[in-house]
Amino acid sequence: GARGTRAAVAELGLAHGEAFGMDAITDGRLFGLPLAQLKITLTDLGLTAPTSHIGGAFTSNAAAAEAANALGIGALIVALPSEFSGERGMVAAQSIEQLDRLAERLNAAARELAAHGVQFGYHNHHVEFLEVDGQVPFDYLMQNTDPDLVKIELDLGWLAIAGVDAHEYLLRYQGRVIACHLK
Repeated sequence: GARGTRAAVAELGLAHGEAFGMDAITDGRLFGLPLAQLKITLTDLGLTAPTSHIGGAFTSNAAAAEAANALGIGALIVALPSEFSGERGMVAAQSIEQLDRLAERLNAAARELAAHGVQFGYHNHHVEFLEVDGQVPFDYLMQNTDPDLVKIELDLGWLAIAGVDAHEYLLRYQGRVIACHLK
């Protein structure tokens, strides 16, 4: 069962993981358990989830923050904004205007989550590095979002796929990167 899986993870020596689905909780349950029970289970096993992915619409921010607070999750990270999601997978940015609207959405979500004591972050894929109107969308978004509110979970595997130097990006956004995905 789910508890057995979590126990196996703990036995491997892993103490931290990344959750997902905080924005999809409608009945007070995640992974089949009430949030309070899940928190007790994680604590009993010595596991924490400092971050969690949320979906690309991020329209249930208050409820997601409430769930995150119940589980001790300090940061909610948008896995893939809906602007970069199409019927057949990820899609590139279409225009600077689209990026401006997305930057506004990111800033608004970050402000709302911060009001609930939860940090907000952005997880990259390769599509944010496909230029649009002479701009690299990832850099454009980071330049047009509040660095104190919109943090970064830098996915180094996707940077490699995009042909981007991960070390350079870690240095470029030093202090803003709160987590990394390694592949």
